[in-house]
Amino acid sequence: MTLEIDHDAALVLLALLVRFDHTEVLSLEHPAETAALWALQGALDRVLVEPFDRRYDELLAPARARVAERAGS
Repeated sequence: MTLEIDHDAALVLLALLVRFDHTEVLSLEHPAETAALWALQGALDRVLVEPFDRRYDELLAPARARVAERAGS
């Protein structure tokens, strides 16, 4: 799967994620972070069909489990 966001949004998201990695606190410190998250959401909306499936919750639960397992959680 390929998501497309612009370079500036990617840079802002990276800074947000690095800060979260170092602090374990997910907080938005600049309006650009909100805009970058919206850009990411828009990119996801363009490629995923599951959110529109009536079984969304049933599809989300095993996806969460697989991601957590891969992360060692």
